[in-house]
Amino acid sequence: MAQFTFAKIVSIACTFRRESSSEKIEKRLYLCIVRLLDHSMTLLHLNMAYQCLQDNGLQVKTYLKELEKESAGNILSAVCKPIKSEETKSGDEYAQTYYKFMEELLATVTESQVKDNYNSLLEYAVYCFLDATSLEEEVYVKMKDIGRKILTFVDNPFASCDIERIKYYIRKCSTLFRFGMFPLHQQVSQGSVEFTRIMMLNLGKLGQLELLYSEVFELLIAAAKCTYTSEGDNYALDLFNAAHGFFQSFKTKKRSVNVEAFENIVQRFIDVIDEMEVQFLNSDGFTFSVVNALFDLYRKEKLFSETWLKLIVPLLKKPCKSTMEACTMILETIRKIHWEEHTDIIDTLIDILQSLQPPDSVEDLDGTEFEKYIDFLNSVTDTIFDSFGRCTLGKSYGNVLMNLSMKFIQINHEVFHRLAVKIARMMVLDEKGDKAAFMEVMKMLDGVLKDDNLPLSSADTLNSAVIALIEAGSKSFKDGQVFSDEDFGVFVSICQTCLKEDSLDSQFRMLPSGHFLVFFNVVGYLLDWLGDLNKMELAAPLVPEILKKTSEKESTISATMKTP
Repeated sequence: MAQFTFAKIVSIACTFRRESSSEKIEKRLYLCIVRLLDHSMTLLHLNMAYQCLQDNGLQVKTYLKELEKESAGNILSAVCKPIKSEETKSGDEYAQTYYKFMEELLATVTESQVKDNYNSLLEYAVYCFLDATSLEEEVYVKMKDIGRKILTFVDNPFASCDIERIKYYIRKCSTLFRFGMFPLHQQVSQGSVEFTRIMMLNLGKLGQLELLYSEVFELLIAAAKCTYTSEGDNYALDLFNAAHGFFQSFKTKKRSVNVEAFENIVQRFIDVIDEMEVQFLNSDGFTFSVVNALFDLYRKEKLFSETWLKLIVPLLKKPCKSTMEACTMILETIRKIHWEEHTDIIDTLIDILQSLQPPDSVEDLDGTEFEKYIDFLNSVTDTIFDSFGRCTLGKSYGNVLMNLSMKFIQINHEVFHRLAVKIARMMVLDEKGDKAAFMEVMKMLDGVLKDDNLPLSSADTLNSAVIALIEAGSKSFKDGQVFSDEDFGVFVSICQTCLKEDSLDSQFRMLPSGHFLVFFNVVGYLLDWLGDLNKMELAAPLVPEILKKTSEKESTISATMKTP
């Protein structure tokens, strides 16, 4: 009945409007629909308001377009408010009517009117996505669509927001994720991801990291710990990636020299790294994107190098492709660091590197992704030891470097073997203090040489690593006086192990085998030491095998043995 009566009123108003150029009719109709909508957003009121906007004869749209900020704000204030659940009882009919009216209204308001009232519109968009969640699904879907339209009105919907309001929006999302307050239908959970992605991508472009870092990191933690599972096990990851958009889109036009702010951000980031599981740290390059954003904002190397250094250990404790990338960037940034002044960090780094192997989360990756991870691992450790090599740490950490090189030799991967070579070439052992440790390593190398799972070839990096370690360790001992007869027995055993293997490479038969090259390296030092001590008889067990290797049947090896 009310709808019919209103239609009659509109018809009469159209007649009056055609007969008069006065704006009184459209003004009164405009004020009428403002009051109706301000009172309640019922289906009836929405239909009436939509009819007024749609009827070209009433000229209400034209009148609305010409209103100043305050007057235009009246209708926006009337509609941009929470909707009561009892107003939406008609379900899909209400949803469709609400949407067509709001779409018409938003298409009618001018760019300047939007700009003048955008904070109210933005507040309503947030409501549509995050607070209208208790309404019927079909109603929420249409409200979410309107919220999306509002967010696309301007290039960056959050650019004109004050910082406290932005913090409020981020905390609102954090609270929602932390307590998993999602209704049963999927539209709400998907809407939460969508709004978070839109908000964080746009906030990143504002470059306000120093003002927002605490709220941003808190949001990331809340997303990673979200327990809502109706969307499946990957929902928390979807939320996290949406929040991560802040760092992916981060831009800044002005570099910062605020050391205190940088230290606070780094410390909070370290807390995040410690608290977060590797799958999130590695998700879509998260860790690297944070470091990259920090690098953009705090680029002055000398001013921030000490704080950058604090990130290395936490990152290496959570090894994955993204943390390795981040470490590489940091180490390249602080390449001129004086490591001698940071022995506490070096000790921790060495401990981490000694336990470093490809984590379970990486082993499941396809070959290409695994190789990328290994490349970054190589780059990080390479950079660290390049830095070590420029100082005197080879002497101070000789024993530690030797054990680390041995550790990498025992891992069946070429990258680790290359690192073992690099590390071995930097080490310098103490002739007395490191002798016992060196002999333990020699015993382990004897085991490696006997291991069929680690086959030696003259052309592979494992062979180079074994020889580099033996060479670096042996040349640290100028004579054999520190060695006991039992120690010499270990060197003899290594030689015997090598001599029992084929002297020619299995693939390249004109070249000596890896085992024979190791023998040739060890026996040189052994005979020099025994000769100086007049103990050549300790090498007697090698004579029969050496004679075999110098027979005419093995001409290549014979030539090698006879080379001065």
